[in-house]
Amino acid sequence: MTDQKNTPQEIDLIELFENIWNWVTRIFLAVLYFFLRNMLFLIIVVVVAGITGFSASKLTKPFYKSELFGISHTISNVEVIQYINNWNYENEFSKTELLNIKSITAKYVLDYNNDSIWDNVEETSGSIVTDTTLINMRMNYSFCIRTELYDTSLTQKIKDKMFMFLEKNKRVKNMNQIRLIQKKELISKLKKEINDIDSLKDIQYFENNNNNSKDGDLIVLNEKELLLFHNDIMPLYEQQQIIEKELFLSTEPFEITQDFTIPRVQENSFIKIIIKYIKIGFAMGFVFILLWDRRKAIRKLIKDSAL
Repeated sequence: MTDQKNTPQEIDLIELFENIWNWVTRIFLAVLYFFLRNMLFLIIVVVVAGITGFSASKLTKPFYKSELFGISHTISNVEVIQYINNWNYENEFSKTELLNIKSITAKYVLDYNNDSIWDNVEETSGSIVTDTTLINMRMNYSFCIRTELYDTSLTQKIKDKMFMFLEKNKRVKNMNQIRLIQKKELISKLKKEINDIDSLKDIQYFENNNNNSKDGDLIVLNEKELLLFHNDIMPLYEQQQIIEKELFLSTEPFEITQDFTIPRVQENSFIKIIIKYIKIGFAMGFVFILLWDRRKAIRKLIKDSAL
């Protein structure tokens, strides 16, 4: 009885897999036949697209991309990116130099793993980002400056002019001045707290010394209470050292974590341009063939919709 009940289910599964296999085979053969039937046309399209891409590469001026990564100690990275993208740098360079600058843009830095280490640069071209997942990946106060230049010798001058433009901003100056004053005041406050704890520890030592030294007995200090002072004073020392380190290393409003690299690979090389044109040509040729094969059905559909 059990074998008879299971037999129809096994037959149904076998037939299902056979039908799936036959369906996949028919699609594969149809696609293969389609490409074999139109192979000559597609080859001609690809060759023409490649020749067009090669000709375009000869007419295109080569440019090179370089990136700088930095941290703002004053204003937010949102403001830095807005300032750079709205920077009217035409007044900072000569006409000849401007002809050798393709673009200067600022972008957000992304941290995929939330480990405070940047992983990528956000590739959004001026559009408003509404994806909260992407927004949450942006690193606070970190930014990326990207240059695309026809003449890489301008890199250092662009860097100097750009940071001069940022640092002469009144808001940046004021914020940096306030930051330095606050850190110095905090260091003074921490030093005072440390001195107070040291004084309190000395007072307790003498009190214990007076209470415990009787008739030449051995002095036994209250170690538990003294250890409490250690737990209080060490975090203050550590905090003081961290702030002093920041004050020593970060006196400027902006810090460069990775400077502009010397670009050696051409961004618009003739190989990249040819591949781009071949992809576009192949896609256009494929769409044209599909429309041509289905031209009768398309005409009928148009006539039916017009009625």
